[in-house]
Amino acid sequence: DHERILKEIAEDRDKVKSLRQQAPPAETTTPVTTSGRATSVDTDAKEQAGEQASSASVETHCLIQIRLPDGKTLRKKYKVDATLMEVWAQVVQETRGCVSGYSGFMQPFPRHEFSRDEMMKTLKELGLTPSGSLVLKKEDVQVQVMSEEPASGEREEDAAGEKEMMRGEDQDEDEAGHGGAHNWGRGNRLEGPNDGGGGFFGGMGGGGVGIGPFPGMGLPPGLLPQGMRDRQAFAGVGQRLVPAGAPGAEENAHQNRPAASLAAEAAQQRFVQQPPPAALEPSTSGSSPALLLHYEVQPLLQLCMGLVMRRINDPRNPLLSLGGIPEDLAQKIIEHLLKEKQLKPKTLNAFIACYLQKLVLDCYCYTTNELLNAIRHHVHLQCLSLNSCPLITDHGLRPLMSLKKLRVLNVGSCRQLTNNCLPIIAALPKLTSLNIEDTGVTDSGLIDYLGTKPVLQCLNLNRTAVTQAIFSHLKNLENLRSLYLEQTNVCSLQGIEELTQLETLDVAHTDIPTDSLLSLVNHPRLTQLSIGNTEYVAGDLALEYIRGLKLTALNLPSRHSTTSAGLAHITGFSLHSLDLTNYINVGDEGMVHVSKIVSLHKLLLSNTRVTDEGMMHLKTLVNLEVLCLDRTQVSDAGASVIRAFTNLSELSLSSSGVTSRFLIHGALNSCQALTKLNLSRTNVADKGIVLLKLPHLQLLNLDCTRVHPQVVDQIRANCPAVKTVTIANLAPVLEEDEEEN
Repeated sequence: DHERILKEIAEDRDKVKSLRQQAPPAETTTPVTTSGRATSVDTDAKEQAGEQASSASVETHCLIQIRLPDGKTLRKKYKVDATLMEVWAQVVQETRGCVSGYSGFMQPFPRHEFSRDEMMKTLKELGLTPSGSLVLKKEDVQVQVMSEEPASGEREEDAAGEKEMMRGEDQDEDEAGHGGAHNWGRGNRLEGPNDGGGGFFGGMGGGGVGIGPFPGMGLPPGLLPQGMRDRQAFAGVGQRLVPAGAPGAEENAHQNRPAASLAAEAAQQRFVQQPPPAALEPSTSGSSPALLLHYEVQPLLQLCMGLVMRRINDPRNPLLSLGGIPEDLAQKIIEHLLKEKQLKPKTLNAFIACYLQKLVLDCYCYTTNELLNAIRHHVHLQCLSLNSCPLITDHGLRPLMSLKKLRVLNVGSCRQLTNNCLPIIAALPKLTSLNIEDTGVTDSGLIDYLGTKPVLQCLNLNRTAVTQAIFSHLKNLENLRSLYLEQTNVCSLQGIEELTQLETLDVAHTDIPTDSLLSLVNHPRLTQLSIGNTEYVAGDLALEYIRGLKLTALNLPSRHSTTSAGLAHITGFSLHSLDLTNYINVGDEGMVHVSKIVSLHKLLLSNTRVTDEGMMHLKTLVNLEVLCLDRTQVSDAGASVIRAFTNLSELSLSSSGVTSRFLIHGALNSCQALTKLNLSRTNVADKGIVLLKLPHLQLLNLDCTRVHPQVVDQIRANCPAVKTVTIANLAPVLEEDEEEN
């Protein structure tokens, strides 16, 4: 601002010099006087003022600089014979009415406020040539008393009224005491003949209803905008505007009570009055919505978290530390920052005092080397997950060497990582779980890492370029419990038998042959095995090789080479889950063997050859919680077995042969724990679905069935916990078909 003022002074001086050079010499000059400006008695000053006046008389325009309320400056040339009112009108037009609350101009130095009469004078008469500086003057909000003389017949009545009113005010003051309520004083006449004026200072740029900055003041309550009528403390109670003794004065005597008693009475009425029910609903007239008297209060935790979110990235008032909050709350804040993509290195520093033990940045698009550099300060971390963060590199992992307490590290799908990251990982002495799937790690880098003898218990190498050459070096991992080699270049399991502590092995989607499974025959601890989608493994023969293991989880080999006969080799397993989806060579004979695995909690038989005969063998699986029979030939007779599965929580019968008779017989009503039910693409109709009574059912799929949309109300009545009922693409129902179903 200082430089700008100096620049403007220099421009004004150059302007004066140019005017002096252009103006002809004048013999006689008259100095121009400005309101509030003292004239000097010095002779040189008079001559200089005369020269300026003579030069101004030649010029037809002057430069006016106006400072606006928002700090901007408006500089424009005006004719010297233009009035100050014309300047004001042009300012209002150019600012598009953004000068409400201002009513005129004032001169900053020497300070002078231009009156209403001066606003009608020209710029030359006001001494604002050849240049001048103006600022806006705030509007005067004082209410002006009407100055018109009353009629001759009213003077005596007004005089008597004034005396009576003054006498009444004295009585009110005596009643209220010295420390009583506010004294409103005498009101002003509102029925004057010329009360609509307002003039320049009363209405310039106002545009709103009311007096000064208080919208609605001065209007009767009935004319206030919607929503402002109920906000007044004394709605409908005015002040006495007629003298005492006038007609109607005694009826309004309650209006002369102290303000304190009026406020107490209004508060009591608001407490007793109940909100109308219609106020809580939107207006049906279409004109304006009804006023909502209540709103939902957000939980305190949500309000506090909202404040933290705003301040943690606010550069003006930053939140430098979150020390003292529990870790579960800190994790919620971090999750929200990740969702809003607001987690930055500086933001992460605020959590240093929280002593975080877990940090999950999976799939966060702004996980860069710079963010990893900020993680190095969180020395108490025990679990760090950076899955699917493609921007980090080998060099970016170097700051993580300071995390000496780290036990779990997940850098899966970080495709810029190579063998060079393994020496950095080797510097983490307590690391027990490492996930480097879908990275550039190869045999050479991994063998060097295994030479450091880490204390790993879980190693995930899925979708890497490693081969069976690493098996002989895995002996250095004495505590290895889980090994994942899915979609790797492994084509043999020779040497895996030396990993005596191994409990979980995944070699799905590899090129191992059937005979390689002989290495697992006498394994003492293996409980979970995945050999799915192995092209060179014969299903039935592979199951025969591993029949001596004590498996609790098994992912079966190829669906084309596994038949019902091969399932006879898995009856000794204590499996919790068995997935036979799309095993087209498994039928009713296989269900005889499956029924012997009584430990099953989840059984998937979609797109198999199972019929009603095979379903009858499954009565013994009373522990089933999930059953899927999609695209099978099971009808109402075979589905009746489901009544024995009282622990069932999920059931899918899509594209099966069940009809409404299955529901009418009440087989499903025996499964009171059922939460998800899929009956899509079946012949179920209204007659059966209305008899469905499941108290815990939440999801129901009736797509492509024979029900009517109106049945949804009955379903919600019988199943009170239901959240979603889908009825898309309903089949047309004929009367005879409806009777059959």
